[in-house]
Amino acid sequence: MVRAGELANKTGNVRVGAVNCAYNMRTCHRFDIRHYGEIQIFPPNQDPSLGDHEEYNGPVVASRMLSAAEQLGASAVVQGLSPHALMQRIQMAPRSTSSKAPVVSLWLVDYYRPGCPPCEQIKSSIRRLSMELQGVAKVATVNCGEERCHSVPHYPYFQLIVQREGQVPEKHVIDFDVDGHPGGLALKVAGMVFKHVIGLRWEEPTRAKRSDKDEL
Repeated sequence: MVRAGELANKTGNVRVGAVNCAYNMRTCHRFDIRHYGEIQIFPPNQDPSLGDHEEYNGPVVASRMLSAAEQLGASAVVQGLSPHALMQRIQMAPRSTSSKAPVVSLWLVDYYRPGCPPCEQIKSSIRRLSMELQGVAKVATVNCGEERCHSVPHYPYFQLIVQREGQVPEKHVIDFDVDGHPGGLALKVAGMVFKHVIGLRWEEPTRAKRSDKDEL
């Protein structure tokens, strides 16, 4: 880690730190540290308290660790909105009788509650998903701990929100398996865009059923 710190000082793009879990058990629990010597990478320009991080599983070589950190993309997620702030961002417009109004914006929204383990587990997936959907849909997270989220039955909970010109937003529920790859969710979002926005027929690809040995 000393060598990594020396190299980081030369690049200026990566910061290196260490946490003593014997004295900072709360911090290590917060980031789900399971063993000593575990290395976590946090995306750039992010408050670490948001919990978005990825474990580094490569060789413990300073140059390789710094390379992995530099390749970790910055988040494009609109973070921690309240339900009211989300609707302000979407800019709800008066109703229109037209069913073919042009689409102003698409939003994939993750409703979460602080302290919810599944919500914490998928934060890095949400960040990667925001990068996959750049140019297609905006990705936002809504904090349901500070303000009640009506009609949200569980956490995490996903919606695709379609804002058409002159209409109130359309909300479509998206099922999400927390063990799924973000690319799979990106594909599902794309399918819903085809179906509900463009109006094309879309059948979600069937996935092979997991065997018992693959179950957690």
